[in-house]
Amino acid sequence: MMQASRILAAGGILQRRVGTDVEIAVIHRPSHNDWGLPKGKVNPGEALETAALREVLEETACQASIVRFVGKSEYPFRGRMKSVSFWLMELVEEHTFQPNDEIDAVGWLSPRDALQKLDYAQERELVKQAFHL
Repeated sequence: MMQASRILAAGGILQRRVGTDVEIAVIHRPSHNDWGLPKGKVNPGEALETAALREVLEETACQASIVRFVGKSEYPFRGRMKSVSFWLMELVEEHTFQPNDEIDAVGWLSPRDALQKLDYAQERELVKQAFHL
């Protein structure tokens, strides 16, 4: 019964390799003026992993594959609890990102630089877990 009042969302820590380095995608939402990881609500009947891949594609214009589950971020949102499951993902194909009302920028940063840019402590913790920082 508790689960029904919970908002389910999913997202990804999307990584790409640049030579021997790794960069991860961070997104900027103009409506919140914040930097975060790509994520969004799960559609009814949609698997969490499917939702995570869809949201990453919608928000970054990148197709990805799941590497492994990283963890969850949980926080109160509009009087309900929101639970966001995150997976570490590998870039498969990068398309041209078109800024829009929801996401106006995508940045690629080293995991350590992303820790400085991300606005939410729970997302920073997930990046630390994913990359053993």
